[in-house]
Amino acid sequence: MLRAMQVNIHPNDIGHLPVLLPHQIKVWGPQVERIHVTVDLHQSKGGHYASSDFDRKLTKTRTLLREIALHHPKVVVDEVDASPAARAAVARFFFDLDDVPMKAWNGSPLYSYLYGIWKTQADYVVHFDGDMFFGGDSATWLDEAVALLEGNETYAFAGPLPGPPRPDGTIHGHGDHWKGGTARRVEGETPTHDFDTVSTRIFVVNVKLLRQRLGGPLQARRPSLKERAHALLLGNSPKMIELERILSESMAERGLKRVDFLGSGTGRWSLHPPLRSPEFFKRLPELVDRVERGDLPEAQKGHYNMVDELIDFSEARRRNTRLARWRRHAANIAGRLQAVVVPSKR
Repeated sequence: MLRAMQVNIHPNDIGHLPVLLPHQIKVWGPQVERIHVTVDLHQSKGGHYASSDFDRKLTKTRTLLREIALHHPKVVVDEVDASPAARAAVARFFFDLDDVPMKAWNGSPLYSYLYGIWKTQADYVVHFDGDMFFGGDSATWLDEAVALLEGNETYAFAGPLPGPPRPDGTIHGHGDHWKGGTARRVEGETPTHDFDTVSTRIFVVNVKLLRQRLGGPLQARRPSLKERAHALLLGNSPKMIELERILSESMAERGLKRVDFLGSGTGRWSLHPPLRSPEFFKRLPELVDRVERGDLPEAQKGHYNMVDELIDFSEARRRNTRLARWRRHAANIAGRLQAVVVPSKR
C-alpha cells in the first residue's frame, strides 16, 4: 500500500515556504513513502488569488525546492502539467470528462489540486495546502486514519483534529455552512468528530475508495448565475464551483462524512493561519517551534485558526475587510477594462 504526502504550493507562498515546508516534511515524512510538492504555475487574473511579481517569486521557489529535494530523497517536485493530454487524463480520472478548468469561478485552485493527487499515483494521499501547521508527534496517526476509512463505509475523507486538543475534546469555530460543516462528537478514547463537508486545506483520501462510495465519478457543478457574472468580471473561468464545494455536495448526496480525530498518544492536529502580516512572517520559526512542542496558549486549544493570543492579526483584519477586498477587486476590474478599451501603444 503506497502512501504519499502531497502539498500544493504557489509562487505566492514563497514568504512562508522556507519555514513551513521543512516542518511539514518533518511531520509527515516518516509515515509516507513519497512526498509530492505540487507547484501551481497558473496565475488567476483577478480576485483574492491574483498574483503579483510572479516571475521573481517563481525563480525563488524553484531554487528553494531544488535545495530541499537534495536533502530529502522522498521529495518529488511536480510543476503542474497543463498540457491537453495531462488535463484530459486528470479530468477522466476524477470526472469522466475530457477537460476541467484550471481555476474555479473565484480564481481558487481546482485543476492543480486534482493534478497533485492524481500525480502521486498513491493508494492513500495526505493532501494539504502549503500554509498548514501540524502538531502532535504520533508515529501511527496515518495507520489509524487508513483503518477508519477502510472500516467505516460512511467515511469519504479523514483529517487531523482541527486545532490543538482541549481536555474535553471539543472544537470551536466550525459553523453550519459548507466551509466548516456540522461537527458531531463521537465518544471514544480519542477526540473524534464527524463532518458533513470537506476542506481542500487538509484531508486524507483514497480516490478509488472515494469513487466507490460516491457510486461513480465526481459530477461537475456550475456556479450560480451571480457567481458566473462575478467570474467574468474578474477574468476567471465561470465553468465550475470550488473543488471543496464539489466534494462536499457530492458527499451530502450520498450521506458521506469526513472524520477528524486526534489519534493515540499526542496524536496529530492541524493549525491554520487565517491571515498574513509582517509579524507573522517574522515569527514563523518561533510559531513552528511552539506548534511542534505543543507550547500554545489555552485560548488556542480547540481552535483550528490561529487566535490573537498566539499572534495578533488585528491589523491584518483591518486591511482585509470585505470593503477593502471589494475595493481591490474593483481596481483590478477597472484595470482590465482599461486594457481592453485603451490598447497599449506599439
